[in-house]
Amino acid sequence: MCKTVHYNLKCLYPPGQILDRDNLKLLCKTLCLSHLHYMIIVWGSAKQKYLKPANKCLKTAGRFILGKKKRDSVTNDITESLQWLLPKKLYEFKVMYFIKQFLIALAPYFFYTVVELEQADSRSGMMSRTHLHFKNSYSDRLLESVAVKLYKNLPEALRNEDILACFKNNLLKHVLAAQHK
Repeated sequence: MCKTVHYNLKCLYPPGQILDRDNLKLLCKTLCLSHLHYMIIVWGSAKQKYLKPANKCLKTAGRFILGKKKRDSVTNDITESLQWLLPKKLYEFKVMYFIKQFLIALAPYFFYTVVELEQADSRSGMMSRTHLHFKNSYSDRLLESVAVKLYKNLPEALRNEDILACFKNNLLKHVLAAQHK
C-alpha cells in the first residue's frame, strides 16, 4: 500500500508545480489517501510501529501539498491546515462513526448478531441511553473492545447527537482536536 502511495505522489510532482493547493489536495485525496482509508478499520488497530509507514506516507503527501521540505515538521500543519487525521486517529474516527451508524440502524445485519443493545430509560424524562455490550471479547485491539471504549469516552453531547451528518462533523472536530494535543 505504501509503495503505491509513494509512487502516486512521485507521479504528482510534475503537474504539482502548476496546480494550486486545492487541486493538489483533491488529487492527493483521490490517488493517495484513498489507499490509506481503504480497510483502515482492519489494519488501523495495529501497533504503532506497524503504522509508521502509513504515517510517513501521509506526512509526505502533506509536505507535497504544503510545499515543505523533506525534513520539515508537518504533523500540526496536517491537522490544522489540511484537516487530515493520522492513521491511529483515523481508525478511531472510523470506528466511532461506524458505531453511531450501528446505533441508528444503518449497519449491516451481521453486526446485530454480535452486539447486544440495552435501552435504559431515565426516570427524569431525558432521552433513553443505549448501552453497547459485545457478546464476546478476545483482545483489547479487536473492533469490539475498541469500539465500546472509544464510544463511551466521547462527550455525552456528541453521543446523543441524532443526525448522522452532524455527528460526523462534530466527531471529526473532536478527533482533530485530540490529535492536535
